[in-house]
Amino acid sequence: MRIAYHLDEHIDPRIAEALRLHGVSVTTTVDADLRTADDTA
Repeated sequence: MRIAYHLDEHIDPRIAEALRLHGVSVTTTVDADLRTADDTA
């Protein structure tokens, strides 16, 4: 089982870059085009 992470827009994007360099599956709010989306939906 592979774990994937999603980092919200307040997380420094360099963290996602570093995790990806180590083979960790990471998406970000910006990558997913969800910036400013409503969290209650």
